[in-house]
Amino acid sequence: MLDSVDLLLTVAVEDIRYLERIDLFCVTDCERIAYPASSRVLSFAHACAYWSGPTDAPSAIENQLYFDGYAVSYPLENKRDIFEKLWTHFFPPQACKRPATDFQILPIGYPRLDALFRKLEKNPSPALDSIIYAPISIEYAVSMGGYRVRKYAPGMIRCLLDAFPGMRVIVCPYVADSSHPHIVELARRFADEPRFFLDCERDHSASFSRAAVLITDFSHIMNTFAFSTLRPAISFMPWSKERASGLRWSSYGFRVTSFRGLVQALNYVFTHLQECSQHLAEIRERGLNRPEYALRSLAAALGDFLAGKSRPEWLSISRALRQPPDGDGRWSATRSLYAALCRTVDAERLSLVRAIWRQCKNNPLLTAAALHLGKIYAPQDKDADTIANAARSMLSLPLQEAKDCGEVELDLVLCLYDLAERAAREAQDADQERLAAFLKNFARHPAATLHWSAADNALSLNAQ
Repeated sequence: MLDSVDLLLTVAVEDIRYLERIDLFCVTDCERIAYPASSRVLSFAHACAYWSGPTDAPSAIENQLYFDGYAVSYPLENKRDIFEKLWTHFFPPQACKRPATDFQILPIGYPRLDALFRKLEKNPSPALDSIIYAPISIEYAVSMGGYRVRKYAPGMIRCLLDAFPGMRVIVCPYVADSSHPHIVELARRFADEPRFFLDCERDHSASFSRAAVLITDFSHIMNTFAFSTLRPAISFMPWSKERASGLRWSSYGFRVTSFRGLVQALNYVFTHLQECSQHLAEIRERGLNRPEYALRSLAAALGDFLAGKSRPEWLSISRALRQPPDGDGRWSATRSLYAALCRTVDAERLSLVRAIWRQCKNNPLLTAAALHLGKIYAPQDKDADTIANAARSMLSLPLQEAKDCGEVELDLVLCLYDLAERAAREAQDADQERLAAFLKNFARHPAATLHWSAADNALSLNAQ
């Protein structure tokens, strides 16, 4: 919702595919459902995304399966090579839900930030007398910190009210959480506190206007606040085992993992607010499109996008609906897996491998790699059971209850790599056989790390 709604219709998700007279759907990148083949579907990042480096490219790679275009908040200069080499022909043809052969990436900005920016300019607050607490959805990623509002919010709010007696504390829950029992209990606990406020509106511009700082956990609202107001946000994750010494800037402000660190960061913000604003302005200039131009850029782009045309400032990604550039006419899981291992690092490798695996769950090499990299990069991940049981099914083993990635047996991974090697040998697929053997050797040496040489496009192991 940008400003207002002229007409509001409620349609069942499964019926949207039948709305064939609608030319254009503008949706968030979370709405990965079936749309009419005759329509064009432009997705927007569900949050304001600042370009922080090459590892940002993998995070949205599955968008090309469900949409015709993707509007990003940042300029594409110096990033085309990163997207093209990783995204082109990454998924198998049968995975793509849209008929167009090209997927467009449009650097038009973040329209919600544009609308918010205008409201803040129109209605500035005379005083910055508030601290906002805006947690991510309560039920989202409970494996990260548990039920975060119930566990940490009461103590944090009490700390803020006591440490900063001149400040109000405004709680802005995720819009769907307004009536969640944890929010209701939080409001009841502080009902008699005159400096505690609950803002359950969809439009938080009034709260943003008077807030000197915003505190969240890992919600992207930190970027929305920081780059619309040019005031810092703080990512507060007290469940993290990381204990950093001193304050370190992130793109949005600061990341802290203790109550002492939170108070230290807030004291710094309140005494250096102008310096923080200047720093955020420089970061916004480098890593974001101008927020006040997003709606105009969107309006100017729609004509060409609807016609299936491209523009020089856009980026066209070729989907595997036609013959790959090397001319062999086949999509290869090995090719995509190799690209994922080479062109990303650490946890992003796992993210990409799992993205391919979700489209090819019967592939033993992808299943083995998804389990193997999970053990390395996400040992506490609770989602390993689905992949592990897919592996057991391939090996005709009995299914088991859920385990963390780190608890998955190494023998299961090795047996699956053996199966991938045998399958590749029978299919005379030398590339898959070599990659399966390489990864099996990697699994047998858990202290080793992967190294990619760009010069010869080769993977190797660095022994520790």
